[in-house]
Order: sequence, then structure tokens, then C-alpha cells
Amino acid sequence: MIALALRIGRFPPGGDDLPVTLNIRRAEAYWVWDRDFSGHRTLSRVSFDQTRDCVREKIGGLTIWLQPVPTETGLAIEIRRLCLFGIPCPRILLPRSASTESEDAQSRFRFDISARLPGIGLLIRYRGWLAPDHTQRSLG
Repeated sequence: MIALALRIGRFPPGGDDLPVTLNIRRAEAYWVWDRDFSGHRTLSRVSFDQTRDCVREKIGGLTIWLQPVPTETGLAIEIRRLCLFGIPCPRILLPRSASTESEDAQSRFRFDISARLPGIGLLIRYRGWLAPDHTQRSLG
């Protein structure tokens, strides 16, 4: 079941020290995030849900509502809601996030993304850093 959910979300397979690129572009009322994990592309649509006061990310058949929470070192990201093909996940089955985002001493964007399912264990985990590519056009 976990493998199916990860496939529906088009998440990449596991790996170590993979090169990652992230391209972000504006499209209508949302942003398109195009992540490339060593040749495995994952596209998502990111927007702000004013009704729920959360960031909404649609990845394949998954829609996730995320709440960024300021910490001393950056942001913690909490999962507030999840739908699979439009069907809400019961709160008891909602994955728990220990995800964080921050800036390191070299001004790189650091991420440590993870989600666990109660009683099952780790669903997904990826961590690393991104440095801006100033040869790309501004998001402006």
C-alpha cells in the first residue's frame, strides 16, 4: 500500500547522493515545482489555500496541505491534511512529518523531508541542499 501511494505521488525511488535540480515557474494561480532526482522527475502544483491557511501541494493523485512553522533555525513543515484522488485521509492515518527547511552557512537551501505513518513507519525521506543557479531567469 505504501509503495502504491508513493507511485501515485510520483515520488522517486530510494538512492544516495543523487543530483537534484528544482525549477519553479508560475502558472495561473499556482506554482509548478519540477524536481529532478537524477533523471526521475516529480511535478507538483503548489498554491496557498486561504480557506485552510495552509500551503497546498498536488503531486500526482495526492493533495497535501502543509503548515510551515517557524523555528529557531528555519521552518518545520507539518502535514495538516491529505487527499488521495480527492478522498480525504482519516486523521488517524495522516502521515506525521519531521520535515525541516533552513539556510546553511554557505547560503544554500537545506531540506530534510520525511513522513511516517503511525504503526507502519517511514514512508519517505530525502534530504540535501540546493544552491541557486543565477543563469536561470528570475521568478519575478
